[in-house]
Amino acid sequence: MKTVVFDKTGTLTTGEFKVQKVFVSEGVTEQDVLDAAAAVERHSTHPVAKVLASSSDRNTDAEEVREYSGRGMEGTVDGKRILVGNAGLMKENGIDTGSLEDSGEGTGIYVASDGKLLGYVVIGDKIKDNAKQTVQSLRKLGINRIVMLSGDREENARRIGEQAGLDMVYGQLLPQQKVEKMEELKKSSLCAYVGDGINDAPVLMTADCAIAMGGVGSASAIEAADVVIMNDDISRIPLAVRIAAKTLRNAKQNIGFAIGVKVACMVLGALGITGMGVAVFADTGVALLCVLNSMRTLHVGESC
Repeated sequence: MKTVVFDKTGTLTTGEFKVQKVFVSEGVTEQDVLDAAAAVERHSTHPVAKVLASSSDRNTDAEEVREYSGRGMEGTVDGKRILVGNAGLMKENGIDTGSLEDSGEGTGIYVASDGKLLGYVVIGDKIKDNAKQTVQSLRKLGINRIVMLSGDREENARRIGEQAGLDMVYGQLLPQQKVEKMEELKKSSLCAYVGDGINDAPVLMTADCAIAMGGVGSASAIEAADVVIMNDDISRIPLAVRIAAKTLRNAKQNIGFAIGVKVACMVLGALGITGMGVAVFADTGVALLCVLNSMRTLHVGESC
């Protein structure tokens, strides 16, 4: 494996979001925007949705809720059609977002009511403290291409990518576009993908090796994974690579040793040089030695 691909939210970043800014249209208050968004987002388990859902104390709940993968959500609140999502979802519904464009950092969520733009909420999280160190450790293990695929907007994804020291960053990707990028990356080398969300399941299935965050990860992502990091600590990924490499080396050693000894004993037995005792060693003794050699994988060092 020469390529590792990361998701952003909850994988390279902490996934602990908070509302940073709220931009509003004329005649609309910040709380109006947050109330409308919260009513719809209560029906989603996405980390960003949970932040929006907790931003309002109003108990109004949305009806006829629909989720558009990678774009946002729609629901009916007090008889009004509320849209909460990215610029792509707004554009699909003929809503102009130009008046509230924001160049700041963070994830931008637009909120609209009955075709009218209410406001724009900026939600941000921060990169994990050990993300850059993890990337450096992977490079020491021979991973020469480290990539990030994110559904977040391009400028925010690139900011995180620069902080982590990644080689390539792709932002504003829908789940299917992530799969297409993974297929493209797989053409040049074996690829591992590290993700945690329900939207990551398709690309996890596409990767040569799928790694899921077990603590915050969705059930579908964990089910699709080959490796699960139970404590969500991405610094465990280099350790998993080292364990896999040592396991493969031990397996090759065991095969070579077992075949070599058995062939040698068979030749010596055919020539009448050895007896039954050596034959027993070639069978049972070699098997025990292979088991002992395999146990060395229990002591893979933590440091890289």
